[in-house]
Amino acid sequence: MRLSLTTILFLLLYLGSFGIISSQSYYAPDEPPQNKEKSFTLIYTKIHNTERLAELNAGFASYLSSHKIPSRVRTLTVDNTGESAYFDKIERFKEILQTPFIKFTTNVLVATDSEAHRLILDADTLIPKRLSMISVVYNGSRIQKNDKISTVATQLFFKENFKLGMRLFPQTKNVLILTDESPYGDIEVDVAREQLGRSIDDVLIHYIRIKKNNFREFIDEIKQFPSNTFIILSSWQLDNYGNYKLSTSTEPFLTEIEKFPILATQYLSVGSGTIGGYTSSTWDVGYKVASMANKLDSSGVFHDTIRDYRLVFDYSAMDRWNISSKDLPKSSLFLNKPDSLLDNYRIEINFLLALFSILLLSLLVFTMYHIRHRRLTLENEQLAAKNFKRKELLDNTLKVMSEGVVSLDRDFNIIEINIKAAEMSGSSGPYIGKKFSEVFNLSQPPGKPAFENFMILALKSGVPQSLLPDFVLKVKNSEYKFITGEIFPVVDTKDKIRQLVFVFRDITEFYRLSRFLRTAMESAMFYTWYYNPAENNFIFDESFKSVAGKYFVETRKLEDFLEMVHPDDRNQLKEHHKHTGSVNNKEDISSTDFRVLKDGKYEWWQRRSIIQLNREGDIVNTNVYGMDININDYKERECELIEAKKRAEESDKLKTAFLSNMSHEIRTPLNGIVGFSALLSDNEYTETEKAEFSDIISSNAKMLLGLINDILDLSRIESNSIKFDIREFSLNKQIEEVLSIHQRVVKEGVKIISDLGEADILLVFDRLRNYQILNNLVGNSIKFTEKGEIRIGARINGNFTEIYVSDTGKGMSNSQLEKVFSRFYKADEFSSGSGLGLPICKALIEFFGGTIKAESIVGKGTTITYSLPHKTLPDNYLSDLHPTTDMNMDNSNTSAGNLQNVATPSILIAEDLESNYILLKIILSKHYNILWAKNGLEAVSLFKSHKPDLVLMDIKMPVMDGLEATKIIRSESPFVPIIAQTANAFESDHRQALEAGCNEIITKPIKSVRLLEVVEKFITRH
Repeated sequence: MRLSLTTILFLLLYLGSFGIISSQSYYAPDEPPQNKEKSFTLIYTKIHNTERLAELNAGFASYLSSHKIPSRVRTLTVDNTGESAYFDKIERFKEILQTPFIKFTTNVLVATDSEAHRLILDADTLIPKRLSMISVVYNGSRIQKNDKISTVATQLFFKENFKLGMRLFPQTKNVLILTDESPYGDIEVDVAREQLGRSIDDVLIHYIRIKKNNFREFIDEIKQFPSNTFIILSSWQLDNYGNYKLSTSTEPFLTEIEKFPILATQYLSVGSGTIGGYTSSTWDVGYKVASMANKLDSSGVFHDTIRDYRLVFDYSAMDRWNISSKDLPKSSLFLNKPDSLLDNYRIEINFLLALFSILLLSLLVFTMYHIRHRRLTLENEQLAAKNFKRKELLDNTLKVMSEGVVSLDRDFNIIEINIKAAEMSGSSGPYIGKKFSEVFNLSQPPGKPAFENFMILALKSGVPQSLLPDFVLKVKNSEYKFITGEIFPVVDTKDKIRQLVFVFRDITEFYRLSRFLRTAMESAMFYTWYYNPAENNFIFDESFKSVAGKYFVETRKLEDFLEMVHPDDRNQLKEHHKHTGSVNNKEDISSTDFRVLKDGKYEWWQRRSIIQLNREGDIVNTNVYGMDININDYKERECELIEAKKRAEESDKLKTAFLSNMSHEIRTPLNGIVGFSALLSDNEYTETEKAEFSDIISSNAKMLLGLINDILDLSRIESNSIKFDIREFSLNKQIEEVLSIHQRVVKEGVKIISDLGEADILLVFDRLRNYQILNNLVGNSIKFTEKGEIRIGARINGNFTEIYVSDTGKGMSNSQLEKVFSRFYKADEFSSGSGLGLPICKALIEFFGGTIKAESIVGKGTTITYSLPHKTLPDNYLSDLHPTTDMNMDNSNTSAGNLQNVATPSILIAEDLESNYILLKIILSKHYNILWAKNGLEAVSLFKSHKPDLVLMDIKMPVMDGLEATKIIRSESPFVPIIAQTANAFESDHRQALEAGCNEIITKPIKSVRLLEVVEKFITRH
């Protein structure tokens, strides 16, 4: 058996401290020291050079040293021989108490055993009152307590070792408790009896004292026990080789009884031949007693028990008794454990593991890179396919437009041209790459600007240019067309004009109608008359019969004639003839328009009068000659012309509004697509973030595709090119299908039910188009209904089938009802959808000869009813109509479609669309602190409370728009930079933003480089 290094270390510490202490014990100064260090005196009643006391001293000194407590520690032994009587010990102790270092130096007196505790009690009157006292005793020992002395009880673990022994040696019938023949041993036996008793579950417990005077007899007594016995040893007299130390000699001990497994209760016994077990360490006791003794001055008297143990085992003893570490508790510690292969080749194994880890990591990185590369390649291919599809859809849209559209580069070369424009040009292709003037022969009346001047002005100013309606397009040698239109500049992400788009239309028919009206005016019907103001008589010619009919008389009074005039025009005609009496010139020409009753209806006539004055001396004769010209056709043409002009102007406005709305509606999803597409190639973002970017791109692409499909549907309907697949189908069944689908996405608290009769209604109509209409109406109801019900029903009404969708939603006002079927109109400007669903429904229904109407009450709900006529289904109907597979279903209205560092500048983003906000946040959050307002009102509130360094303001937002919010913020702070972000690309929108107080405008889709450049410019300046 090998000597414990811990034991040697503690022994050296103890002997060193003893040598120092013993040299100072009786030569301490007569006066108390003036420093602040603490002085501890440890009292022993036994020989102080035992291993138990060495361990105790070492633990005590270790605590003071590790906690850097200025201190002096002395040990005093009352009985150096260990054989003195108690009377001699008390006398010796009283002498010690009179020494100067006890009286003046010592702060804490430590009794290291029960007998020392008794000495302190018996000599209580001699102990200075300033001293604090603490005693170390066994838990369970019967000692007299005192209100001046703190006690620390140590625990012996006989019961725990008994359970451990029975677990390792379940066949055991006898357990021997071996203790020293000493006062310590007496206490240990008492503790063991209290924990174990005489027997446990038929296992006998034997308590045997190690006999110092007859050691061989003790060994023989042990050997007589049967082999199904294990020993629990509690002794302080063993050396490192398992020998027992007597007063004058050392006897072999554990080797004599090695046929029995031995568990130890003292940590010092482990490594000398015992297996080990639940042990108490006197080093731990000394360490904890020192910590408690150090606190005595401030904590007062206390009584505590140390229940800590060391669960430790000797590996060599375990091997002898075939005990595996797996059989022992998980928290076990081991001594003398042999070195393993891992211990012998630790460096080499660690090197190989590191090399393997590097290779594995390299393989993993390469695999992840390869997967990422393949994923990005696939995503790029998918995006390219989607872009191709979108371009194809846009090309199809241009093909069905009734206007000509030509795209030109900055040198006026043709980039793109639609079919209508090519047809109107009158020239043959190819067109791409040619100069505009080579394809289109446009001319203006002399003195008016040429077409090229308008294109140059659009390039320089960046403002759309409108053409006058007198441009002539020469189609063939002798054929001309009158056209009008607009030239739109197209800017890139850097606000540079890259191309022009010329949208024009044929107004030849309108121009010819205007000429016809002028000709009709010149060839109008008329009759002549003479009026004598003096007699108030009219004389009419024969042509007046066509007007007066059977009531014709050649001469009649003005009042009689007025009976034929429209009541609203009579006063005007009276004033016209009163004017004749106040004329001073010889001739005066005047005219007025009025309505005359003819054949039961009023017709427009124009009265042209010439007043002649004849003077004969003082007498002035006034003669009025006139002509009434029938201008009824002219008036009708004029009304038609005015109406046509209004329609043309309205058409221009609608086209402009259409382009503006299209610009906004297309730019909004394109902003997300372009912005997040650029971020996909940025290595700063994780794969999770890029997956989120791809989802946003996909969502915006679907939104854009739905918008284009809606526009295509409207274009087909207007151009009469839409096709229907007319069939007879069950309307009841289709309504139940729609109800089943939307039942899954309806809001909580809302019921969706059908209102159908028992009889099945058969409808002759395009089944998919009817599904499109129902889907749109039900989706709108779901969107605007928070509670109540949505009811879908149908009924027969004469020659029509009426289908209706009714809800208990928020309803609409009368002004909203008037616009509900208008294109791009949305009752809630900020709800989802393009605003084209209901116009498409109306166009489909009316194209088929049906009608649609909306009824609504604010706060109570809306009912939309459409009627389809009953039609028979001819045998050849399907083949005549060529059934179509082009179904652009719009599901956009259904629910299923739907604290910071103070040194960092802060930016307030006002944006109602979350996808746009996420894009802006990702671009800016690496450099700036971000605040998010979802509407103008929130933006004003956050600005007032946070005072950001810059505001990024969306123009079109709910509750309060960006222009109003900008005005309020600008009144609060004249200097804070405000950057407008808008999907509208027109100059008028930009001008409004600047007038509201914005410093600069960024047009969607927003590029990260441009955004960071503008923000940095204003942040630095601010």
